[in-house]
Amino acid sequence: MAFHIGDEVSDGTQSYLVKENIGSGGFGSVFKIERKSDQKLFALKTLHTEQLSAVMIHVPDWKEGLNWYQKAFPQAKRIQYPEFDFECLEFNGVQIEVVKADEKVGAGAFGLAVDWEVENFDEAVKHLTGLGATLYRGPGKLEFGRRMCKLKDPYGNLIGIRGP
Repeated sequence: MAFHIGDEVSDGTQSYLVKENIGSGGFGSVFKIERKSDQKLFALKTLHTEQLSAVMIHVPDWKEGLNWYQKAFPQAKRIQYPEFDFECLEFNGVQIEVVKADEKVGAGAFGLAVDWEVENFDEAVKHLTGLGATLYRGPGKLEFGRRMCKLKDPYGNLIGIRGP
C-alpha cells in the first residue's frame, strides 16, 4: 500500500493524515500519521505486497486441498497449467499453490503462516470455521481497532487473518 505525504487514511472509525515517511525497507514502509480529531501521532506500518508472488501450501492430496482453498477464498481465480497437470488460485495478485506434502515438506503448522487481510474479521472466522478450519491462536488486538488470529486448515496448515 503506497501512501504519500498529505494523504488521508482511515481505520473505519477515525481519519488520519499522513505526515511523514519514517522509513522504508525491503518488506514495507513506516509512516507518521496524525489523527485528525485530536492531532495525536501514530506510526502506520505498510507492507510491499507486490513482492510476495506465491504461497505454497502442502497437503496430502493437492486436488482436494485446492478445492478446500477455493471455498476458503471464493473470490480467488482458479488458474490451470495443463502442461504441468497443475492448478492454483490467484488472490489479490498472489498465487496460492496447493501442493502435495512429501518427506521434505509435510503438511502442518511448522512455523510459517501467511496473514490475509479481510474486510470483516468476524465473518472471515465464521466462514473458515464453517469449512472445517479450527481456531489455533487468538484472536488478538492490533492497531486501529483491527484483530488477528491463526486458524488451522483441515490439513494442519496455518492461515492467518487480519482485519476490522
